[in-house]
Amino acid sequence: GLATMQRKGTEISGGGRESTFPMKLHRILADPRFRDCICWLPNGKSWRVLNQHVFADAVLPEYFKHQKYASFMRQVNGWGFKRTREGPEINSYSHELFLRGNPELCGKMRRLKQSSQQGNEKANR
Repeated sequence: GLATMQRKGTEISGGGRESTFPMKLHRILADPRFRDCICWLPNGKSWRVLNQHVFADAVLPEYFKHQKYASFMRQVNGWGFKRTREGPEINSYSHELFLRGNPELCGKMRRLKQSSQQGNEKANR
C-alpha cells in the first residue's frame, strides 16, 4: 500500500538520482556539525553560508565530492534560489519550496534551464 511506497521512497534518497541538490542542502543544514559554516536564519525560510573556507573544505567534499565553492553557488543559482541583497538577511538565500523542517517540499523543486534565469514556467513544461 501507500505506507510501503513511502518507506521505499526514503530508502532511495540515500543515493541515486533521488538525492537532488536541494535534498542534500537540507541534510547539510540539518547537520549540527556544520552550523558554524552554514545555517538557517531564524525565520526558517532562508539560509546563509557563514564561512566559505570551512564550508568548501569540510562540507563540499562530503556531499558533493569537490571543494569548489563557485560550483556550489552555480548549483544554488541553477535551482532558483534567490539572494537577499539588503537588510538584516543580506547574503542569505531562499526558495519558496525550501523551508526548514519541510525537506519533502523540495522534491517539487526543478532545475532552471540554463538559457534564462527567469521563464520558470517554460522550464517546467
